[in-house]
Amino acid sequence: MTFVIRSKQAPQILLSLGLVVGLAYQANAQLEPSPNNPLDGRPAPRQSVRPNDMLWMRTIWRRVDLRQKMNQTMYFPEDPSQGRKSLYQFMLDGLLQEQMFTAYSVGPLGLDDMFSTPLDKTGVLDIVRKLDTVLSIDPITLEEGYVSVTSWIDSEDIIAFDIKERWYIDAQHATMKVGIVGIAPVAVVIDPETGEYRGTKRLFWVNYEEARYAMATWPVFVRSNDVQYISYDDFFTQRRFDGTITKVSNVYDRAFVEYLEPEDALYQARQEHEKIRELELDMWNF
Repeated sequence: MTFVIRSKQAPQILLSLGLVVGLAYQANAQLEPSPNNPLDGRPAPRQSVRPNDMLWMRTIWRRVDLRQKMNQTMYFPEDPSQGRKSLYQFMLDGLLQEQMFTAYSVGPLGLDDMFSTPLDKTGVLDIVRKLDTVLSIDPITLEEGYVSVTSWIDSEDIIAFDIKERWYIDAQHATMKVGIVGIAPVAVVIDPETGEYRGTKRLFWVNYEEARYAMATWPVFVRSNDVQYISYDDFFTQRRFDGTITKVSNVYDRAFVEYLEPEDALYQARQEHEKIRELELDMWNF
């Protein structure tokens, strides 16, 4: 079969072919990081704020539940796949392999969030790795003996992230702003003998400002668009997560669950969220 292109149709057909080839080239070019995409190691720009320009500030702690659909980007994939990792796996590799930033101890009770005790590689390994001695039977000789077994806290064991952030009013720009101070992975605790759920525990804190340059190179999966690049730094800067307020700065330094029932703590979290929203709407009264 032979197609004949008339002279009047030639410019339109060539233009269409040029657009198709150009779009295909552009799509292929976006599949690799370049200085023009957010994975070049440059964090999202921030406006500097002088302490004298802060009219008001409040420190807030949130728990980001990875079981919520909006937060599952941080949980999957459980095993590295397609060049992507879970947020916990990225953090673990950055601490143990690349050593691009520092982890900080949460203290014996898990309440220290002041980044006062840095952890070296051995300290991080002591938290995420456990060496057990178990009784084993040799399948050939049937003799009993003790062997060492290493178990790790994997991505599937992380059910949430605790985020410490500061909300403040910038008088110079007359806007309400928020800055993330630190991020802590939260692992589920299972009784090794009975297999029962025993609660959760923070593993360590990561200073967000120290880890921003590393997080700017960690890709995040964007739903419904495989060629759009976004980094974890952009993910948090653009507030693409949902978290429940668990604590606000107070004179007693207590979380809601320490003096409220679970239902009342959730109600109080919503009240604190509304207070911030109303303060942002009414800040022109300052």
